[in-house]
Amino acid sequence: MRVITLLPMAGLGLVVTGFAAALAFGTASPPLELKSISSPFKSVDFSKLPPLQQLAVPHGSPIAYRTYGPADARDVVLALHGSTASSASFHPLATALTTAGIAVYVPDLRGHGATGTRGDLDYAGQLDDDLSSLSAYIAKAHPDARRTLLGFSISGGLALKTAAGPTGAKFARTVLMAPALGRHAGTQRIGGDAWASPYIGRIIAISLLDRVGIHAFDGLPAIQFAVPPNSEAIQAAQYSHRLLYGLMPADHRPLLQNLRMPVTVMIAENDELFSNVAYEPAVRPYRPDVKIVQVDGSDHIGLTVLPHALAALVRELK
Repeated sequence: MRVITLLPMAGLGLVVTGFAAALAFGTASPPLELKSISSPFKSVDFSKLPPLQQLAVPHGSPIAYRTYGPADARDVVLALHGSTASSASFHPLATALTTAGIAVYVPDLRGHGATGTRGDLDYAGQLDDDLSSLSAYIAKAHPDARRTLLGFSISGGLALKTAAGPTGAKFARTVLMAPALGRHAGTQRIGGDAWASPYIGRIIAISLLDRVGIHAFDGLPAIQFAVPPNSEAIQAAQYSHRLLYGLMPADHRPLLQNLRMPVTVMIAENDELFSNVAYEPAVRPYRPDVKIVQVDGSDHIGLTVLPHALAALVRELK
């Protein structure tokens, strides 16, 4: 009887040891800088970058954001930047839209730039609360404008989640630029340029713990990005588990089906992170009327900085 009693205890000990090992050591080597992501910004003129403003919210520290364009614009865009970045990364995009008479709000998403703790959230769902507050503020400031929600790269997934939920009622349409749609989409390139190194072992362990209501480890780093060396002062080089899954949709398919507004997906012909030919089968079966616009001669970051890519975006918005 003593041997039989000890066996379950031994098994439990192995499980606990396995979880502890995955949490502590289930990481990955940091990827080398992906210069196709970082280099384009070296030639951007930031001399006219608007100052940061702050929106006080009841659920955390203020949201830092920048505004572009006329206050009485008939078109207003809430633009969500890509992974590791901040509102400054959208300066070329926002400037191009402003030239076309479009007002633009670009927040530092929580966990990035000057909003909150770099690389983390205070709690799961905080990004959703942030976008609800920010969208309500913009709707009040521009009640008669046509409002567009725009998300780029990892924030393409966030924009899709937002547009398909209650906050989507504040917008007339959504534009997803090279969106990261999640694990069910099949759009991420396999064996291409490595932008991120996910901590697979740790992610699995934390996800399993979350399922049984244990969230004590959600703030641990879960992914590391190929940012330039010593750039931690301006970029979120790592994401916690709760930030990563706050940005990424669990499943893009029902979100597309629930979306009750026009949606455009803009893709880059030479995207080094996502397969341009994979977006059609990833979205069309669930949203047949989606408009897919390919920008020829552009890579991933090129969608946000190249003049002809920005001109294509302006045409979609106007």
